[in-house]
Amino acid sequence: MVIDLGLRWPLAAGLVGLVLMVAGCGGVEAPTGDALYVDAKPRYERFAETVHVALMAAHEGVWQVAQNDHGAAPLACDAAKGYKFSARLVAQISASAMSASLDAADDALQGVGLETRRQSLGSGEDREDQLLASGDGIDRLVMVARPQAGVIRVSADGECAPGSAHDLRNMVFGKKRDTSAWQRLPATEGPEWVPQFYFPPDGPVYYN
Repeated sequence: MVIDLGLRWPLAAGLVGLVLMVAGCGGVEAPTGDALYVDAKPRYERFAETVHVALMAAHEGVWQVAQNDHGAAPLACDAAKGYKFSARLVAQISASAMSASLDAADDALQGVGLETRRQSLGSGEDREDQLLASGDGIDRLVMVARPQAGVIRVSADGECAPGSAHDLRNMVFGKKRDTSAWQRLPATEGPEWVPQFYFPPDGPVYYN
């Protein structure tokens, strides 16, 4: 079970005063300071909720976060002029359920406005059936089913948005130069998941 801590970045409902802007992705003005977090939070929630739709359609159980890539930690993109969100998850599913899982995820992603396509690679024990999707804040989502291994893997990357990934990460984790931040990112995602975009230094630890 993923625990909803009810934690959010403690911002006022409205921003008062001058909002500073700098050049961002493709020349688009990038928000800074509190405005960066205010702009990023709904972007992350849309990204995370779309990924969750795919996960729960394919397997309504617990998914393991792979490579500690939970999704909420912003990554730099566009030569560090912008940031994006990235998630990697894996679940064990019986080989007999793989095809139906991909079909369900395909329908679910189309249902929330993404464009999808299917392809298969390899043969025998090396066979992979893939679902690829993009749109609505998702640059690329790939769901890979490997029947012989009994696993489905999902990798998703959001679109690059203007703003500093470094500054945003400091706000998400509530502390600068926090080398233990990764330990506070949830290790699983399941049916009771809710999007969370603030992980304070005194929050729960999911990795030792």
